Amino acid sequence: MRLLTHIPDLFPDQAIVMVTSKALCICAFFTFLDQLCITADQHDCRAVSSINEYTLRGHAYKSITGKQLTTCVITCDGDPNCYSLNYRFPTSICELNGGTRVSHPEHFVYTADSVYLEHLSRPAGSCSGGWPCSNKATCVNVPMMPGYKCYCQEGYTGELCQVLREEIDKDLHVLNNGTHYLKKENLSKSTDCKSPPIGISDEKYIGNSRIAGSSTGQWVLDYFEPYKGRLHGPSSWVPGLLDSTPWLQVNLGPKTRLVTHIATQGSPVQSWWTKKYRVCYGIFNGSLKDYRESGVRREFNGNTDRNGVVKHALRDPFEAKIVRIYPTDSNTRSALRLELYGCIVY
Repeated sequence: MRLLTHIPDLFPDQAIVMVTSKALCICAFFTFLDQLCITADQHDCRAVSSINEYTLRGHAYKSITGKQLTTCVITCDGDPNCYSLNYRFPTSICELNGGTRVSHPEHFVYTADSVYLEHLSRPAGSCSGGWPCSNKATCVNVPMMPGYKCYCQEGYTGELCQVLREEIDKDLHVLNNGTHYLKKENLSKSTDCKSPPIGISDEKYIGNSRIAGSSTGQWVLDYFEPYKGRLHGPSSWVPGLLDSTPWLQVNLGPKTRLVTHIATQGSPVQSWWTKKYRVCYGIFNGSLKDYRESGVRREFNGNTDRNGVVKHALRDPFEAKIVRIYPTDSNTRSALRLELYGCIVY
């Protein structure tokens, strides 16, 4: 084991202490608002934020004596009911809390020789009455990002209960009852297609096995598989950090589709999104070609935030069973949620 102390030039007031060994890596930033990171190896990092000489009083559901601080953090991380912890240095007491300073600010008090640590992936206190849920939904704090879950009233759906279910059912019914089928000889008449969603946003219509990607990204304990790249979904697809040519692919078969529009979002839980991307398409995997306009490969403008939907109408709608999206620029990481629009061709 070796101990390194380093003060970076950009942060002269912060002392960073790093302890390394085969099994344990601890990085502590000792300021008023600290960051403590503990992991079993260098690829699996868990994070909490800490504030020195403060504790959350009256919300400990478990108290453990004789624990080291690192063991206390690991214990909290392994308990889904633990949103934060208090650690008292003189007595080595570890207290696991069922709330945070956000949910109970009146109980967050100065306490000498102590430290308060908050689990970053379990943000309690996100609900404020019913907010951010819509349409009289019930908001409940949960120990996972984004920190709340909306329980919808009958007739509503969506992450925030913001979508009237009958509108989705109507679109999907139209898609499957044949109204939006387009005769092959009318492919050039894209106005004949009313361009409903193809159904990527709903697993009932595009199953998980029909969405593929070049890699699967990870952050802390979360994995971002390709099938999570669904518009309005609670997560997103994110490629691996070492993936130099990332792509997300959807199999629209068995019927050929006339694709007329494309819509994207970023990650709903991190400040990651795809700023630019290009599109390839074809009938089979081995026959994909670039989407072009006037003979020039088009690069689409993507997203500028987490949840905003950016939708593009294709000037030259194309016939395809396979559509592949290549992110070319990103904000931090190339998070992507996707929907395509168009008609079945027969």
